[in-house]
Amino acid sequence: MLITRDRSVRKLFLSQEKYIEKVLQKFSMENAKAVSSLLATHFKLSSRYCPTTEKEKL
Repeated sequence: MLITRDRSVRKLFLSQEKYIEKVLQKFSMENAKAVSSLLATHFKLSSRYCPTTEKEKL
């Protein structure tokens, strides 16, 4: 994951490009159409939302 911070506007940008490429390769979907997806500004990141079991991590 790549995290980029823009201090002037107080924003963080998260990129999971490498992980996504790995998943696409695993399922032979390297040529799938790319789509951007924004996270709502009121969404709060928390470890509470992280997977806790091996099944959830897949």
